[in-house]
Amino acid sequence: MAKVSNVSWNNGSWNPWVGCTKCADECLHCYIDREIRKQTDWEKNEYLGLTGQSGVNREPWGKVYLTKTWGDPYKWQAELDHANQVLHDVRLEDMCAGKTWRDFHGNWYAKVFTCSLSDFFIAAADKRSVCPPGYESALSTALKQHRRPAARCESTLWRDCAWQVIKDTPNLIYQILTKRPELVLSRLPKDWGEGYPNVWIGVSVGCNRSLSKVDSLRKIPVHPQAVRFLSCEPLLEDISQGLDLTGIGWVIAGGESGTKPMYDYDPLVRIDLKSNRPVTGHRRMDLKWALRLMRMCCIKDIPFWFKQVSGTSQGLGVDALGQVYHDCPPPPNGGRWVVEVDPKPGDPKGKRRWNTSCSKSEMRAYGANDLDHRELIDSLKHAPYRWILCEYYHPLYIEAFGEPFWTKSTQLCATNFRHDGGKEKRVECLWRNY
Repeated sequence: MAKVSNVSWNNGSWNPWVGCTKCADECLHCYIDREIRKQTDWEKNEYLGLTGQSGVNREPWGKVYLTKTWGDPYKWQAELDHANQVLHDVRLEDMCAGKTWRDFHGNWYAKVFTCSLSDFFIAAADKRSVCPPGYESALSTALKQHRRPAARCESTLWRDCAWQVIKDTPNLIYQILTKRPELVLSRLPKDWGEGYPNVWIGVSVGCNRSLSKVDSLRKIPVHPQAVRFLSCEPLLEDISQGLDLTGIGWVIAGGESGTKPMYDYDPLVRIDLKSNRPVTGHRRMDLKWALRLMRMCCIKDIPFWFKQVSGTSQGLGVDALGQVYHDCPPPPNGGRWVVEVDPKPGDPKGKRRWNTSCSKSEMRAYGANDLDHRELIDSLKHAPYRWILCEYYHPLYIEAFGEPFWTKSTQLCATNFRHDGGKEKRVECLWRNY
């Protein structure tokens, strides 16, 4: 399975529609300004009969556009279903042989950043139909990939159909990040109840002016196995003093990336959010601001993900806080996140692959190996004296050896050769309890 995503905290992205409007200070240098301008407006071009160089490109601000990616989640779910069936067969064989799995009783799950080039709850998408203009109720005029969810939910509205796709793909965890949490409650599906287990809802909060959005987020019901999360990116100033993490299950922090020059954010200067012109530059993030958020999360036992420092490209300085902080809440039902592997030769830049094509022996290893590790962890947790443990950088150890009682230093080690002939970097951690 392969997808394109430049965001480190998910396995891929899905955009049922693209296009947005600026509504907060964090929007000034948003990456959608350059990304959407590269896309062609297929609906308008088909209507006008334009092709090739004569085609019209999309505008990133003030409009929303339907996409042709609605079939992707169904493809990803099908691949996960196949991998989970192999996993079920392995468990059944072991059970018949008298063996038991004392760990990993769930299935594979993948994180999907939803509406990374728009806002899932934007008002401009409220009354838009998947059918062409003038045929809003004629489902037969819609594209096949749009008709499938529309027929199941008996609605042609974009968001109703998108909710149906989400319900049809339970092994995809949809991370819906919004800057409009006040609109969410009125745009939830009728059967939302306490929430869907595969939907995480978050808000962007990178400055003190946006802190009130966290209160709006807390009012949104989420499933007990889902989380509310914060994306403190771009982190424009210190928000730790006024931030209340009650009811929050995950925090992401990072600096802004963009063109030169780098400059400081001034909260006293009002930003013109109505202007649709590209704005050059990016704003500086002080590492102390991210460090304070990390410490707050550590105290409250909230997973913390540090994405990057401020710079001209994404992913810079992931270990700038002294180590790599890539902690994430677990998926529902005792499952595990899919494992990412290196791109294959010839893959487009930014393409990332999920390893869901494991053999039965590998599946068995995923379920059995953790038992030995957990027994070692339990022994060391209660053992006297000082201990140093050298192990792989693995979520199991990150979960078990939390600060401030244990500290770790991360080092990139030599290249490993996989069973399929590929190569991968191996990261090891030095854990110590003093």
